[in-house]
Amino acid sequence: MTLHGTNLIILEEFKPMAALEVSLGAAVSQALSDLEACETDDKYTINQNVWHAWQADSQTCGVCLSGATIAKTLGVPHTESVDFGKEPVKANYAMLDRIDDVQRGKVSDAIHKAEQVREGDGWAVSVLSQGADCKWLRANGYDGDPERFKAAIRSIAEQLTKVGL
Repeated sequence: MTLHGTNLIILEEFKPMAALEVSLGAAVSQALSDLEACETDDKYTINQNVWHAWQADSQTCGVCLSGATIAKTLGVPHTESVDFGKEPVKANYAMLDRIDDVQRGKVSDAIHKAEQVREGDGWAVSVLSQGADCKWLRANGYDGDPERFKAAIRSIAEQLTKVGL
């Protein structure tokens, strides 16, 4: 089709690539919301040992805290296993990895990976990483008690936000 001698090109609607929150506290809060959405969605099972993995036998996708974010915020279909080299996961991998550290109770690792520790933050990082929530997460995780897991993640996200991380 031509319009006044030029080719008319019809473009699909532009959809910006999904991105995660910039601060760790906000990203962890979003991940928790995504996890809660996956808990009520029959297409997903919570499995802290995988990020986002299609399970043909159960016809569900196993997701952890980071995997829930891959599913809900980043929009990767439940029938696909995660591909770390493919967008939008590739562009968001660093934050997904940090969320994974938090779910395992390794908050100091998550903070240091982003080099977000400013002078004077050492005390806050130490308190967060040695707190009861982190210790509980390292020992138990989601399968130990889903409600306690979510409460611990929520508390850590709030503390991270409170100290500006």
